[in-house]
Amino acid sequence: MVEAEQMVLGACLLKGARAFEVRGGADVFMDPAHRDLFGEILRRAKCNELVSPVALASWADAHPGVQQLGGRAYLARLAGAAVSPRDVAAYADLLAEQQNKAAILDAVQRAQAAILSDSAPLSQVAGELEAAVVARELASGPKPV
Repeated sequence: MVEAEQMVLGACLLKGARAFEVRGGADVFMDPAHRDLFGEILRRAKCNELVSPVALASWADAHPGVQQLGGRAYLARLAGAAVSPRDVAAYADLLAEQQNKAAILDAVQRAQAAILSDSAPLSQVAGELEAAVVARELASGPKPV
């Protein structure tokens, strides 16, 4: 999924306002450097500041995670990998879906460990698992009827 993250970030770097199409915001990015980069793009877009690989070059060079990926050169590569503008929301939704699946899988694994170790009553384990599923459903937003 890192490729999908890169494609969405690239599109946002080319036009900062596309960041508003990413439902779930920075939380849909699994990579911490990508999450921070998206947060900076969104911050600048909200302030009507210029968003581009050049405008964010100094920020990228100062960010340890982005620097490790290549700094300002990485931003240029992201821009080159940009998804079509009409597909930004769809790719962002795909990222959010992957985040939801990972969170639910983590909750299932925690529930399994609790059941196998007999460390909590079954009702508590079931309640925690249900809460995790409901939280992800709420994070996904309303579903069409």
